[in-house]
Amino acid sequence: MKGQIIGGSFGNLILRQKFDEQLEIGELLIAQNKDKVLLQVVDLSFGSQISQSNMELISGMNLENSTQFDFLDKNLRLYNLATVKSLLTISDKVKPAKIMPNVFSEVREVTKEDLNFSKPKHSMFFGNLRSGSKELDVPVHLNGKDVLSHHILIPATTGRGKSNLASVLLWDLTSKDYAGILVLDPHDEYYSNLKDHELKDKVIYYTPKDAPVGQRILKINLQKIRPEHFNGVFELSQPQKEAIS
Repeated sequence: MKGQIIGGSFGNLILRQKFDEQLEIGELLIAQNKDKVLLQVVDLSFGSQISQSNMELISGMNLENSTQFDFLDKNLRLYNLATVKSLLTISDKVKPAKIMPNVFSEVREVTKEDLNFSKPKHSMFFGNLRSGSKELDVPVHLNGKDVLSHHILIPATTGRGKSNLASVLLWDLTSKDYAGILVLDPHDEYYSNLKDHELKDKVIYYTPKDAPVGQRILKINLQKIRPEHFNGVFELSQPQKEAIS
């Protein structure tokens, strides 16, 4: 058991963490009522049965006088609180959460058996499900035809896995027949992986120079280039714009 629901609201349930457990931001949890409720940790905070003023006094005595304190029933008086939100209700079917777990519901770590999602037609593999810092052995598939009929934005700061996610999607789609992908890759990030795909013959690679064996050199006929082709490629000053007009 990871903890217990002690209050809150539908979008901000409060969970008291068990003393010898550790919760992480983004961790997935299960609250078991009549149906299972899938929860996700969105914030962590400290809880205490000792008032804040007394906590500050104790800290001051520790810092300034090197006085050491032992708390009676420390595991009951000092604890962590987690704010969690309901994601899904899991019974015979999986559906968006519209109920709250009961107060004092026990909350445990999610398992693979809790998330036995079906694989849709025209499946598109997005990777394995993540719970906090852990990767679960639960593959996530969406209907590729539905996904690729929409614009997709993958926003994140540097190092958060944007290129890795794109690589996973391209690798999976290489083996599928329901869609083709045109990749404009200025940093040459993706071909190094796709050239090792078992269906690498389906991958056609164009590059301006030093094409690998079996791939193609990209050549541009300068006579076909017009000034409007540079719109949005890079920023030009007003005199530069007038010069190429």
